[in-house]
Amino acid sequence: MGFIVKKRQIILATLIAALGVAVFVNWYYTKPQIQQSSVVSETTQTSKTLSEDTSEIGEAQLVNSKNVNEYFNTARVNRQKAHDEALEVLNDIIKDSTSSPEAVVSAEKSLEEISRTIKLETDLENLISAKTNGECVVVINDGKVQVILNKNTLNDTISTQIIDIIASQANIFSENITLIETK
Repeated sequence: MGFIVKKRQIILATLIAALGVAVFVNWYYTKPQIQQSSVVSETTQTSKTLSEDTSEIGEAQLVNSKNVNEYFNTARVNRQKAHDEALEVLNDIIKDSTSSPEAVVSAEKSLEEISRTIKLETDLENLISAKTNGECVVVINDGKVQVILNKNTLNDTISTQIIDIIASQANIFSENITLIETK
């Protein structure tokens, strides 16, 4: 009996890891081809603005302004689809009568974590959009946050405010926060 429980735990761990990889791959191949730059606490140490030195934030490929809204909508749909797939797998484990109690508990914990992440992404998007008066998409994955914003949004002040919002709401350090600006 002990071998069966360990086998189920290994299978559950493998499924969760595969799901994480699938979510990342889905996100990676559906994001636009833009260059990103991590914005860390050193942002506050420089007085340069984006207009003075665009290499500070990073050059990006052009995304047509009429396609920007479409991009944000597509990014949200893709993120929601990845979340839904993860939730479905976890719910299947919980509902499966052959799942071990340990597997069910682990799936329930993962389900709660994904639910918290979804709420946090939405809350951060609302707060950041209010601060920048523009659209954004927040993706939280493995203790890292990526924020995609409209072009010409970032400057030292806004970058610092976004980092402060994320740090206070998500308890994530600035080195794990990436701000990406469409161009």
